[in-house]
Amino acid sequence: MEKNKLAVKRVIKTVVALFATLAVVLGVLYLISSLIKGDKVDYTEKDASIYYFSADYDADPLDDEVYAEKSRGVYFTDMSGLGEYLTEADLSAPTARGLFYRYFSALMNGDAASHRSLLSDDYADNFTIQERFTPQKVYDISVSFLSGDSEDGTRYERYSVAYKIYKNDGTYRADVGSDTAKNMVFELVYGSGSMPLINSIVPNLS
Repeated sequence: MEKNKLAVKRVIKTVVALFATLAVVLGVLYLISSLIKGDKVDYTEKDASIYYFSADYDADPLDDEVYAEKSRGVYFTDMSGLGEYLTEADLSAPTARGLFYRYFSALMNGDAASHRSLLSDDYADNFTIQERFTPQKVYDISVSFLSGDSEDGTRYERYSVAYKIYKNDGTYRADVGSDTAKNMVFELVYGSGSMPLINSIVPNLS
């Protein structure tokens, strides 16, 4: 009888120890996950020095007469130095032209799902992806080819991108105030026969 009691106690101690170990492991994994997440670049982190307008997810940007008068086209300059505005004909092109047309269309429509589809796995590993944002009042948009190269058969291209947001609410970008252009570098990665994806977006420090 005494032996049975000791055996039960040993089992209980073992179970408690296992649960304690599991709790420690889960805690460490949570900490590591938090640290990794904290290392991601997050363009939606609010800045106390910037004023943000109220977010309206149901708004139609073109109902704002002031914004409707602004230039909303995407002026694209290719590697040859030729510049022109993108058109709807570029929508499905498996090129940078098609990607940027779709990217800014997603922003203007507040279409987070379409926006996510334009981002690579590497982007998701290094940047926080906006799960939801309002229709963005973007204007004065320019995209210019910077450089391109290939590595292990994969094509990479980098573009200088600048645009302004009228009445910025910070749901897509909180790193800039309203009507302020901040030049960024977009790196695109090309898969085999598919639309290129955005691999990274970083400030242009040059």
